[in-house]
Amino acid sequence: PMPPAPAHSAEFEDLLDFVYAVPEGLLRFRRDGQIDMLNPVAVNLLMSFFGAGEMENIYDTFRTVAADLTDEVARFRRPRGVIVDRRHFDRATPDRPFTLSLSVFMVRPDQFMAILTDATQSVAVMRQLQDSVRKLEESNHLLQRAEALAHIGNWRIAIDPITVRWSDETFRIFGRPMTSWRESMPKGMMLKSDGFASNLSAPDAQSTLKAWCAERNVEYDDEYIPVPLSVFVEYSDWFQKRYVPTLEEHQVISVAKSARGFILWLDNGESLEAANVVLAVGIPWFQNIPASLRALPREMLSHSFGHRELTQFSGKRVLVLGAGASAVNAAVMAQQDGVDVAVVTRVPEIQFH
Repeated sequence: PMPPAPAHSAEFEDLLDFVYAVPEGLLRFRRDGQIDMLNPVAVNLLMSFFGAGEMENIYDTFRTVAADLTDEVARFRRPRGVIVDRRHFDRATPDRPFTLSLSVFMVRPDQFMAILTDATQSVAVMRQLQDSVRKLEESNHLLQRAEALAHIGNWRIAIDPITVRWSDETFRIFGRPMTSWRESMPKGMMLKSDGFASNLSAPDAQSTLKAWCAERNVEYDDEYIPVPLSVFVEYSDWFQKRYVPTLEEHQVISVAKSARGFILWLDNGESLEAANVVLAVGIPWFQNIPASLRALPREMLSHSFGHRELTQFSGKRVLVLGAGASAVNAAVMAQQDGVDVAVVTRVPEIQFH
């Protein structure tokens, strides 16, 4: 007759019930990797991930995906604790992708416990969330660049904690538009650029000089009718009011570094801070007078940029130095205003458009 089965205490039976009923796979092994206990969930997970194969030694079982597991256990020197914390292994099965999660603990010097879980769904959700966050960051980056160009704010969304707020405008623009064209260009001047090449940015088909002239019955041709200065100034004024209506007509008189970027002072006494500053100062600050002439008294020396007309020199002799468009324009204006004018250049011929 068979010997009677050994009697187990109620506490031991409860422990066995817990081990077999727990939804995670439990696996106990020795330092050499030999498995001496595993519950049904562990068997199912290992078979689902690895298929039929080695289930006597954990190192052999995981050799193809975690060849360093033997070394990690061997290097662990504390009396107990976590050796591997929820390491994920991916494998494509005929039915679906499968992610197996493995954690390994030392419980005694020669006794180790592994916890196995099917992490497929949780990992998929996490990866989907990470992909969504990445796409959101990319979209936010593009939006920030767009709003910086368009002078608008946007909705700011923070995921943790969840907050939504409307950002401030991203920039302010200061200056007095077309000052040099209005105050320093010769009266009656024609632009050197042809009509088709005299558009301001042209953000849409109705913003071109051609469209502006057509709407106002102003004479225009892409190539054969010169663009008068007065037409270009009027077109530019309209363009600014339509496309840059937030322009503040104050001059920035000083810029300095600050802890958060830059601090600016305006000619009306206002000061403000900005993360970035873009300078578009135009040409008035770059008049060039040769060093050899700078000692001449102001009543005898001036730059062409300072003259819209030359009637004040009528009846006098004037010498124009230079071969560029400004020099030629100044000489012609002087002659028209009754000035005895001569042009001195460093080139034998003047190329003029």
